[in-house]
Amino acid sequence: MSSRRWKQAQKFEFESWANSPNIALKEWQEIKKKYNKYFRILSKKLEVSDRTKILDIGCGPTCIIGLFDKGKKFGIEPLAKELKLPENIEEVQIFSGKGENLPFKESFFDLVVCRNVIDHTDRPSKVIKEVRRVLKNNGHFLLASYVYAPFIVLVKQLSEMVPQLRNVGHPHTFSLKSLEKLVTNDFIIVERKIIHAGFHPNDYAKVDEKTGSLSLLQRMILFINFKILRQSWFLKEYCLLLKPRVR
Repeated sequence: MSSRRWKQAQKFEFESWANSPNIALKEWQEIKKKYNKYFRILSKKLEVSDRTKILDIGCGPTCIIGLFDKGKKFGIEPLAKELKLPENIEEVQIFSGKGENLPFKESFFDLVVCRNVIDHTDRPSKVIKEVRRVLKNNGHFLLASYVYAPFIVLVKQLSEMVPQLRNVGHPHTFSLKSLEKLVTNDFIIVERKIIHAGFHPNDYAKVDEKTGSLSLLQRMILFINFKILRQSWFLKEYCLLLKPRVR
């Protein structure tokens, strides 16, 4: 992907955060609905303590690792300065930067979290390599992303070629298989979890949120996906718990 395309996505993200009233609060409430219980389970399973070093890649204003009660918490965000994150987030040390070039030494973290970020990045494969570099051999990587039914992946990849149709904030689109393939060389999958499922183009798997009106094109896509191809879902928020491959 060109750097220009990534910058376009970042501009879209900044405008979304800066111009939508109470968006950070709404997103935080959404995160808690989806992840509160799972993070409590993970905290026990991974034995998260006050000494555990945790990194949140693409933390944004919400910083999902705030759901952990313990740990030394770090966040990195390309829009950190623009969104004034260091001034607004407590208990997390925020750095300005990209997941493709993490400003941390090798084997520094016990746990890395990347939620709803990998499809926003410039080079997803480079981000995965960087996570492996900064993660301890006995550490864990929690990767969560929206994934789409196969036909929807095709539609979104084709729409990316037409600027008027593309989803500006999401330069990349993953299926269940392609997300797992992305991490195969550097990580072993410990656990797979479907956080939430969505059924329409514009609900993005929001909990208890009704979908707005659909365009004719969207209705056609849904008809093909559900009625002709007999898919039972449109998109899922899919979570992988990973361990590093030790070489």
